Amino acid sequence: MTEYLRALVFAAKGQPVGTRPEQTAAGPRASSSSTRNSYRRIKFRTSFKNVIYDVLLSRGYEEYGATDESPPETAPRNRSSEGRENEIQKGKTQTECDIFWFDKEWVSEVFDKVYLGRRQRVNHFRNHYQLTRKDMLAKNLQRAREKSDMNDDDELTKILSAGCIPDTYVLPNEYPIFAERFRKSSAGGSWWIMKPTNTAQGKGIFLFDKLSQISEWKGNKISSMSHMAQLIGDQQSAHRRERSQPERSSTSRGSRKVDHPGDKAVNNNSNSGNTGLPSGVVEAYVVQKYIARPLLLGGKKFDLRLYVLVPNFSPLTVWVYRQGFARLSMSRYSKTKKSMENHAVHLTNVAVQKVSPGYNSTHGGKYDLNELKIFLSAKFGSDRVENMFFDMENVILASLKAVEAKVAPDKHSFELYGYDIILDEKLKPWLLEVNASPSLTANTPSDYRMKFDLLDDVFNVLNIEGIIPEDLYPGLTQIGGFDLLYHSDIGRVREADNALTKSRLGRYNDRLEALRELAFRIAAQEAPEFINLRRLRTGAVCLDELIQIM
Repeated sequence: MTEYLRALVFAAKGQPVGTRPEQTAAGPRASSSSTRNSYRRIKFRTSFKNVIYDVLLSRGYEEYGATDESPPETAPRNRSSEGRENEIQKGKTQTECDIFWFDKEWVSEVFDKVYLGRRQRVNHFRNHYQLTRKDMLAKNLQRAREKSDMNDDDELTKILSAGCIPDTYVLPNEYPIFAERFRKSSAGGSWWIMKPTNTAQGKGIFLFDKLSQISEWKGNKISSMSHMAQLIGDQQSAHRRERSQPERSSTSRGSRKVDHPGDKAVNNNSNSGNTGLPSGVVEAYVVQKYIARPLLLGGKKFDLRLYVLVPNFSPLTVWVYRQGFARLSMSRYSKTKKSMENHAVHLTNVAVQKVSPGYNSTHGGKYDLNELKIFLSAKFGSDRVENMFFDMENVILASLKAVEAKVAPDKHSFELYGYDIILDEKLKPWLLEVNASPSLTANTPSDYRMKFDLLDDVFNVLNIEGIIPEDLYPGLTQIGGFDLLYHSDIGRVREADNALTKSRLGRYNDRLEALRELAFRIAAQEAPEFINLRRLRTGAVCLDELIQIM
């Protein structure tokens, strides 16, 4: 937890933990840099009341408006447009909050209309959908695959050439191409899966093995794509007119203003199931070839939820969290005609499994990633499993590099992505989707602990309080449970040649030890005499013991 980092650093400076600069007289160890010796009162706003809310409060952050006589609403997207515009004009939120943690719909409704100061951070990039919409992800990966000079990394080129997502088509636009591909593969009894482009929790998903089962797509296919283009064009024009009104606020200096193509069509297709499309326009779906022979655990299907933090796209910086989990089906896997309509067999989403027969509320249908890695290593051999985890990291990196030039870089934005990956029986990883708002609601105590530590380390990496000195930060490759996977300036971060493991993903999460070590380095830089103490001691030093010594 953050106390391990903050307490050690303050102790080395001779300050009581958590004091503000105006409360502490400058002592013999006080640095001349007031920025490093103090922490600001961090204010936040969020629309969530789950684990993220608990983490923000536990770090001593202050909820903006919590003490106001008329506290603001918790979710801007639920306000009337007039109320939202009034808040923007008052300038309260955009000038007094350090952290905005909202759902992705907030980006299109508010982000472009507020002025953000240098220190303020928002938990989404403006056009995150280049990566997180299923259809956009497929298109961007296909383009990257077709561009032989996309990057010079042979490993990523191999991942893209071999395919890292199942065969994917967007309907209704690509129906003729898909139909031809379907007919060629139908002899083998292939199954396909249909998914709405912008929903979650298994909503709207179904499987099929005959074109007749989706005949409505062929019948309802828009006869003229110019009709859709006209609709989107009208929406874009209205969006631009709205932004051109005199009362709008300017965007932050140094940020790129992004037009959202077809914002209403893209973003209104929310998880609620409301597509937001005009009458007569077919909702877009992606159709993917079903992974018919997945790797099973105890005869049951599973996929993996991995967490990836991107503080910036320019330069592209990627941190991967060591912990994650396998999401298990509660029903035995079967590829029979009878099971095709049974979502409990084929969909591992928690929202689906928790209402299925046999749901186990004790473990919540989740299996720790580190325990899974140990189990698979015992079954298939450690070398093979290490290569599999290394390939998963390459899949993550390939997807991010495929959209690197498309996602608008903004110094105020960061994003915690939830990657869903499935393994086939040959241990090949397949990317299913990338979530812009992975669930931060826990369904078991262990799930709460994992997500709490994950989110706490998100803010450690972002260095919101400025505890980590700027000249120390670039050399760090681990902060808490996050490991640096890639940085544009240094490339892919790799394990040493003599390391026993090839990937840190799924390794034991030694986040507390990592935070202690980081605190030692910070304190040694702030108080040079601390180095002598560090050299005199061997092994781990207890936090309380160290504070007493200091």
